[in-house]
Amino acid sequence: MNSITVKPCPVSGIDWTIDNHFQYGIENAKYLQVLLDDIKYLPFKDSDIKFNDSKWDFRPYQSMKKFQDSVFVFSGLPEYFINTTKFFVLFCLLNLPAKISTVHRRFSDIKNFLIYLDSKNVTSLEMVFPNTIEQYFETKSHCSATTQSMFYTALNHFFEFVSANYTYKLNFDLSIFDSRFTYNQIATNLIEINKTPDIPKEYFNKLLSFLINSMRNESLNYIYRSIACIYVILSQTGLRISAIISLETDSLSSTNLENIDSIAYFLKAKEFKPGSQEQEYIEVTIFANQLTKEAFDTLVGLRTSQPNYKKTKLIYLPNSKTLPPSNAYCTSTFHAFLYRYSDFSKGSRSPFPELSVAKNRGLSVFSPTTKQFRVHVCTELYQRNVPLLYIQKYMGHLSDDMIGYYVRPKTPKQEDIEYSNKLLKELVASEVELLGNDAVQIKNNIDKFIRDNNFNVESDLDTIISSLNNQFVIRAKRGGVCIKTSIRECSKDARTNEMFCAFNICPNLFHVYYMTDTSYDDFKTTKKTFEYNERNGFKLQASKELNKLHNLCRKRLLPELDDLKQRIQLKGIDEIIALYPNLLDVIMNFDSIKEEIDLWMKKKF
Repeated sequence: MNSITVKPCPVSGIDWTIDNHFQYGIENAKYLQVLLDDIKYLPFKDSDIKFNDSKWDFRPYQSMKKFQDSVFVFSGLPEYFINTTKFFVLFCLLNLPAKISTVHRRFSDIKNFLIYLDSKNVTSLEMVFPNTIEQYFETKSHCSATTQSMFYTALNHFFEFVSANYTYKLNFDLSIFDSRFTYNQIATNLIEINKTPDIPKEYFNKLLSFLINSMRNESLNYIYRSIACIYVILSQTGLRISAIISLETDSLSSTNLENIDSIAYFLKAKEFKPGSQEQEYIEVTIFANQLTKEAFDTLVGLRTSQPNYKKTKLIYLPNSKTLPPSNAYCTSTFHAFLYRYSDFSKGSRSPFPELSVAKNRGLSVFSPTTKQFRVHVCTELYQRNVPLLYIQKYMGHLSDDMIGYYVRPKTPKQEDIEYSNKLLKELVASEVELLGNDAVQIKNNIDKFIRDNNFNVESDLDTIISSLNNQFVIRAKRGGVCIKTSIRECSKDARTNEMFCAFNICPNLFHVYYMTDTSYDDFKTTKKTFEYNERNGFKLQASKELNKLHNLCRKRLLPELDDLKQRIQLKGIDEIIALYPNLLDVIMNFDSIKEEIDLWMKKKF
C-alpha cells in the first residue's frame, strides 16, 4: 500500500496523512480523484479502508468514542451516484469545519435524496429539475421544520460541490436552496414550541428512588445494577449519556477544603458533541454530589466482575459489541430494566404525556429521554435562582442559544411570588439568617406574628407564608432582597428611593449567605474600578471606590462568608451546593477570598 509521507493531522478524530488538512478550497476538491487513483486507500494513518469499499468504518481508527455515525454505508445507493457521493463525503471530512457526526448527517440526507431520484428513474444529476426537488420535499412535508431545514442544507452543500468539481450541466440555479434560510428561521421559531419537556416531578422522584435502591441492591445482576448507576449519575449531573459511559477509573477527584473542614468531589468528563473537527471532545469538570460519587464508586467496584476489566479503564463494561457502548444500547437496556422491575413505568398508556413510550411485549414502557434529564438539571438550577451564565458554566458545554432550549423559565410574576414564598419559608423555618440593617427586627416581627396567632411552624407553614405575604412586599435585587413591610415603607421621595435602589444603599435591602457569589462579583468589579482610577491619577474617584469596597466587604461580603461557613459546617458541603450550585466557586476558593478581603480592608489611599 502506498502512503503519503507527511505529518499526520487529526481531523474528525482520525490521523489523516494529507498536509494542511487538505484545505485547498472547494474548487480544488477534484484533486482527490488524482490522489485516490494513485493510492487506492483513504489517506489516513494505518488506513485499511479502500475508496471502493461499500462501507467506510472509521471506528477502529478513532482514539476515543466509537460512534455509529462514524460508519458510512454506501450500499443501497444507486450505482451511478456512488463515486460522486464518496468524493463529497471525503471532501467534507477533510475540508469542512464540521465534525464527523455532522458529515454523517449530511451524507444520510443526501443518500435519502439519491435513492428517491432512483425511484423516479432519474439516473443522472443532469436529469434533476426544480420540480424534482420540490416534489422530493413534498414527501418530507410530515417532517419538522428543523428536519426539513437539514435536508435543504445537505442538498445545497452537495450541489455546490458537484457544480464546482464536475462538468454536469445542472438544470436549476443553486439559489433554489436559498429558501433553506426560511426553513432555518421557522426551525428557530419552533424551538420554543417544540422544546424537550421537563420530567414530571412526581415521576422523577419515584424514578430516582427506584434507581438508588437498585444501585444499592447487591443481589441485582451486573446489567441492571450498572445501568441504574449510569442513570443516577445522569439524574444528578445532566451530562450527556456518551460522557457518562466514557468515564474512567480516574475520572473522579477530590479537594480538601481545610478552612471549612470538608471534602469536595469532581467529575472530569469527556463531552463529544461540542467537540470540533480537529478535537474529538472537550473536557468538562463538574461538581459530584454524594449520590454521584456513590454511583461512580459502585461502578468501579462492579467492573472487576467483568472479564475484560483489565483491558480498559472504563467504569461501565457491559457485554456490548463496542466499549464504550452505543447510546442506543444504554437506552434499550434502561427500557428493559424498567419493564422488568419498575411497575410505575409500564402500563397500557402513560399517565405522563411528557415521557417517551417504548413498546415491550404488548405493554408501554414510559420513561424520560436522556435529553430530558439534562433539561431537568438545567431547569432545577434556574428555578433555584442560579444565573443563566452560571448554568452555562456548570453544564460545561451549553452554547448561548442552547441555554434557551434547555432551560424552562417562568414568567416574572411567577418568579416574584415563588421567590417571596421561598425566602419567607427559609426565614420562618430558620434555614437562613437575614443579614443587613434591622434584619433582627424583621425576624422578631415574624416570630411575634407566629406566636400571636398560635401557629405551629411545622404544621401551619403554608398558612403562615400566605398570611405573611399580605404584610411583606419582597423583590429580588442584585446582591440582596428588598423587603418592605407595612411598618417600614420607603422613607424618601420617589427619586431618592430610586437612587438608593440603584446603588444598593436602601435601608430596606437585606441579604443572605447564598448571595455570596454576587457580592464577590461586585467586590471584584469595585476593585477593578479603584485600580483604574488609581492608575490614571483620579484620586477623588479612587478614594470613593475604596470606601465603597470597604463598605461592601464590611456590610455584605464578610457577613455572608461567615454565615456560609457556618451553614457548611451545619449541613455539609453536598447539601449547600445541591441547594445553591452558584456557590461552588466561592466555596472552592474560600480561603483565598478571605485573604484577599483582609488585604483590601487594610488598604488605605
